[in-house]
Amino acid sequence: MNKKLILSATAIIATGMVMAQSNYADVDQWGAGTNSSTVDQVGYSNYANVDQNNTSSATLANVSDVDQDGDDNNAYVSQVGGNNDSWIDQDGDYNTSGVWSHGQDNDVIVKQVGASNTAYDHQTGDRNLSTTSQTGNSNRSHVDQYGGAGGSDDNVSDVDQVGNSNWNYRVYQAGNWNESDLDQIGDGNTNRSSSVGDYNDQDIYQNGDGNSNESDQTGDVNDHDVYQYGNGNSNESDQTGDYNDVYTWQYGDGNGAVINQNGTYNYSYTHSHGDDNNVSADQDGYSNYANANQHGNMNTSDVSQLGDDNNAYGNQSGNENTASSAQVGNYNYSNIYQRGDENAGTVTQDGNSNWSRVDQWGDGNTGTVDQDGNNNNSDIDQGGWNGSTYIYADDNTATTTQDGNNNVSDVNQWSDSNGAYTTQTGDGNYSWIEQN
Repeated sequence: MNKKLILSATAIIATGMVMAQSNYADVDQWGAGTNSSTVDQVGYSNYANVDQNNTSSATLANVSDVDQDGDDNNAYVSQVGGNNDSWIDQDGDYNTSGVWSHGQDNDVIVKQVGASNTAYDHQTGDRNLSTTSQTGNSNRSHVDQYGGAGGSDDNVSDVDQVGNSNWNYRVYQAGNWNESDLDQIGDGNTNRSSSVGDYNDQDIYQNGDGNSNESDQTGDVNDHDVYQYGNGNSNESDQTGDYNDVYTWQYGDGNGAVINQNGTYNYSYTHSHGDDNNVSADQDGYSNYANANQHGNMNTSDVSQLGDDNNAYGNQSGNENTASSAQVGNYNYSNIYQRGDENAGTVTQDGNSNWSRVDQWGDGNTGTVDQDGNNNNSDIDQGGWNGSTYIYADDNTATTTQDGNNNVSDVNQWSDSNGAYTTQTGDGNYSWIEQN
C-alpha cells in the first residue's frame, strides 16, 4: 500500500513509473541542473505526475515533494527553471492539486485535508510564493501569478479555507511585489480577485456562509481590505489608478457594498453592522474620501465624487435610513448623520468648497440640500443637540437650495411635523430658520 519514490537527475533525463496497490507515480526530470522528487502515497488509486526541467545550473535544484494519504487523490507538478520548490500534502479522498512554476526561486505549498478539494497554482517569473490550505470538503482554489513576457516577480498569495464548498475562483496577480491574503471560514463562500501592477495588496476575510467578494486592482500601490462576518454578505470593488484604498467591514447578514475608484489617493471606508444594509461609492479624481457607517437594518448609503479633495460622510443608526451625497468639483464637504428610522438625507454639490451638514434624530425626517456654485454653507438640524440636550423629532422636512456663491443657510427644527424650505439665488445671501 505504501510506495515511496525518490528520483534525481543531473544533465540527464530520468523517467520512472511505479505502481503499488493501484497507486501510480510518473516522474520525468531533465535539464542542465539537479532535480529532486519525492512521492509518498498511502491508499488506493492515487496518482502523481511530476515533470521537472532544470534550465539553470547544478547549484539551483528544483525540488518536488508529494504526499498523498487516502484514495483517488491526484497531484500534478511541472517546474521549469531553477531552485523552484513544490510541496503537496493531501489527506483524504478525491483531492486534486496542480502546480506549475516556470522561472527561478518560486515556492508553492498546498495542504488539503478532506474530500473532493481542488487547488491549482500557476507561477511564471521569479521569487513568487503561493500557499494554499483547505480543510473540509469540496473546496476549490485557483491562484495565478504571472503576466508579461518575463512573467511576474516577488508576488505572494496565501489562501486558507476551512469548511465546505468554499470557492476561490481566482487570485490573479500580474506584476511585481503584489500580495493577496484570503481566508474563508464556513460554507459556500466565494472570491474572485485580481491585481495588475506593482505593490498592490488585498486582504479578504470571510467568516460565515455564502459571503462573496469580487475585487480588481489596476495600477500601483492600491490597498483593498474586506472583512465579512455573517451570511450572504457581498462586496464588489474596482480600483483603477495608484494609491487608492478600500476598507469594507460587514457584520451581519445580507449586507452589500459596491465601490469604484478611478484616480489617485482615493479612500473609501464602509462599515455595515446589521442586516441588509447597502453601500455604494464612486470616486473619480484625486484624494477623495468617502465614509459610510451603518448600524441597524436595511439602511442605504450612496456616495458619488467627481473631482479632487472631496469629503463625504454618512453615519446612520437605526433602520431603513437613506443617505446620499453627490459631489462634482473640488474641496466639497458633506456630512449626513441620522439616528432613528426611515430618515432620508440627500446632498448634491456642484462647484468648489461647498459645505453641508444634515443632522436628523428621530423617525421619518427628510433633509435635502442642493448647492450649485462655490463656498456655499448649509446646516440642517432636525432633532439632535439643541445646545443643552439631545432631542428626538419626527416627520420633519427641510429643503435648502443654493444657486450662487458664498450663501449661508441654517435650519433648526426641534419638534414634530415641521417644514422649512430655503432658496437662495445669487451671492452672499444669509438665511436662518428655527422652529420649536
